[in-house]
Amino acid sequence: LGLERERFMASEAAKRAVQGADAVLVCSQPRLAGLQKLLQEDGTAPAAATAATRSTTRIWPFLLILVYLVIPGYGSVFIFWRIARGLGDAISSRVRGGLPGPDDSAPAESGEKAPEAAE
Repeated sequence: LGLERERFMASEAAKRAVQGADAVLVCSQPRLAGLQKLLQEDGTAPAAATAATRSTTRIWPFLLILVYLVIPGYGSVFIFWRIARGLGDAISSRVRGGLPGPDDSAPAESGEKAPEAAE
C-alpha cells in the first residue's frame, strides 16, 4: 500500500509540475526515500498525458474567472438594475398621482373655474 501511495504521489506531482517553480510535498518519514527516488527518475508521467494536461490547463483559469466572477457580477448588476427601475417607476407613479401638474391651476386664486376633464 505504501509503494502505491508513493507512485501515485509521484505521478500527481509530475503531472502538475511547472518548470522553474518550487513546490512543497508533504509526506511521512517512511515514504520520503521512495518518493524522492521516484521524483528524481525521468518519465514518471507519460509524455502524451503531460502534453494533454498542459494544453487543457490554460483554459481553466479563464473559465473559473468567467463562471465565478464575471457571470454572477453581471447577473447581480442586471437584477439590481431591474429592481431599481421597478422602484423608480412605482415612486414616480405615486408622485405623479399626488401632486398637481403644470396645467392644473388653483381655481380659488384666479377666480376662474378649472376646466372639467372629459370623461
